[in-house]
Amino acid sequence: MKRILLKGSVLVAMLLIFSDCEQQIVGPVPNFDYEFPSGGIDVGDVTLEDVTPDDITPGAMNTDGQTSFGNNLANVNTNPAALAAVRDQLTALTQALSTSQKNAIKGLNVNSLPTQVKDGVSDPNSNLISLIATIQGLLKDYPQLAPLVPTMTLPTGGRVLNDGGRLLEVTVPLIETKVFAVNALELDCEAAARRAYNTTVAEIDSAYNAQLVLVSNKDSENIQAAIALRTTSIAAANTRYTERNLVFRSQYDAFAASIANSTVFTPAEVELLNILNTLMYAINLYNSTLLLNLELTAIANQLAANLAKAAAAKTTMTNEANTKRNAAIKEATDRLNDGLNTCHNQGGASGGD
Repeated sequence: MKRILLKGSVLVAMLLIFSDCEQQIVGPVPNFDYEFPSGGIDVGDVTLEDVTPDDITPGAMNTDGQTSFGNNLANVNTNPAALAAVRDQLTALTQALSTSQKNAIKGLNVNSLPTQVKDGVSDPNSNLISLIATIQGLLKDYPQLAPLVPTMTLPTGGRVLNDGGRLLEVTVPLIETKVFAVNALELDCEAAARRAYNTTVAEIDSAYNAQLVLVSNKDSENIQAAIALRTTSIAAANTRYTERNLVFRSQYDAFAASIANSTVFTPAEVELLNILNTLMYAINLYNSTLLLNLELTAIANQLAANLAKAAAAKTTMTNEANTKRNAAIKEATDRLNDGLNTCHNQGGASGGD
C-alpha cells in the first residue's frame, strides 16, 4: 500500500511540474522553419576555369651554307670565283672522307633514302645512320665543309608545372551538445530546429554536388582541349617534316642539274660533286628526322604540362566549391546552435518568474 501511494505522489508531482512549465512559457515555440528558409543559405557559384593549352614552339633547320654552295655551283661555267670556291670544297672533301665512305655514299638510292633514314634513326644498330652521323662530324672539322652541315634550332615547350596545391577537405562543423533540463515543448522546439537544419544541409549539399559536376565537366573539357592540341601538334610536326624533305629533294635535284650542266669539271670532280650532293641530301634527311623526333618529344612533354595545368585548375575549382560548402554548412550549424539555445531559453526563461 505504501508503494502504490508513493508512485501516485510522484505522478502528481510530475504533472504539476509540467503544468507549471506550460503555464509559464510566454509566446509560441520559435518558428525554426523561418530560421532556415529554403535556399536561405547561398552556397555561391564556383568560378569555372577554361584552361587554354600551350603549344610547342617548333624547331627549324638552317641550310644557308648549302644554298651558297648551290649558287656557286650554278655559276661555275662563268664565274671563276665560284669555281674556285667549289673546287676548294671538293679538295677538303677528298681529305675528309675515306674511299670506303665515298663508295658507301655513292651506293645510296636517293629515292628510298627518306624512308631508310627515318627507319634508321629509330634503329640504334643502323649502319646508314652511323655512316651519316660520322661523316657529318667529319665535315664540321673542315672550315670549307662545315657550312654545308645544317644547323638546328631546337623546339621548346613541355615545362611541367606544379600540381596546383593541396586539395582542401570538406569539414564538418561542431554541433554543440548541451545537457538541459527540458520540458515537452522544448523538445518539440529542438526537433523543429534539427529538421530545419537537416533540410538546409541537404539543400547545401545538393548545390555543392551540382557544382562538383560542373567542375568535373570543365575538367574534362580542359583535358580534351589538351589532347586535341596534342593531336593537332603531331599532325603539324609531320607536315613540317614532309615539307622540309620535299625542299631538300628539290635542292638535290637542282644541284644534280647544275652538276650535269657544268663544263669545267673533270670526271673525278663530277664524281665527287655527286657524292657531295647525295651526302648533303642524306645529312638533311637525318637532321630533319631528328628534328621531327625532338618535336614529338616536346609535344608529349607539353601534353603532360597542359594536363598538369588542367589538374591544377580542377584543384582550384574543387577547393573553391569545398570552401563555399564548408562556409554554408558552418552558417547553418551556427544557426542550429543558436536555435537550440533559443529553445532552451524559451522553455526555461520563465523559471525565474
